[in-house]
Amino acid sequence: MRTDPHGRLFVAGGTGGDACVVDTRTGRVLAYYRLATGPAFVNDVILTQGAAWFTDSTNPVLYKLPLRDGQLLHGRTLFAVENGVQNKRSALAVLRLNAAGTDGRVVRRVRDARFDVPATVAAFGPRLYLPNARFTTSPTLTITYTAVAIPRP
Repeated sequence: MRTDPHGRLFVAGGTGGDACVVDTRTGRVLAYYRLATGPAFVNDVILTQGAAWFTDSTNPVLYKLPLRDGQLLHGRTLFAVENGVQNKRSALAVLRLNAAGTDGRVVRRVRDARFDVPATVAAFGPRLYLPNARFTTSPTLTITYTAVAIPRP
């Protein structure tokens, strides 16, 4: 088990082959992950800046759970990529978090005609960059992929 600065406890599930994330203040399970489908013993976890890594003593594997896939945390502002029904109406949600980082509310949604199912968000200088996954387009040898740059809201 390991905790992060946001009060989340990451728990390895042993022979269940799973892991979960628990709110240390309330005891509520925030997320559950099935890591293995066969025999397993998920027993250790370590937290890095971008992921929780779990070991499996039965299988020669490491399981990686990204901590902010599609999200970017800047102070108490969380930027989260939203892709709507059938990947239409993509937006970047801007959330303001409480001081503990355990609760937040959407304060703004940014839409851009250039969004084509953005996969994640990254910051550089005063701008945010959202690479388009283009799930709505059939892949070909000549298809291009782009990243959309927007001013940081």
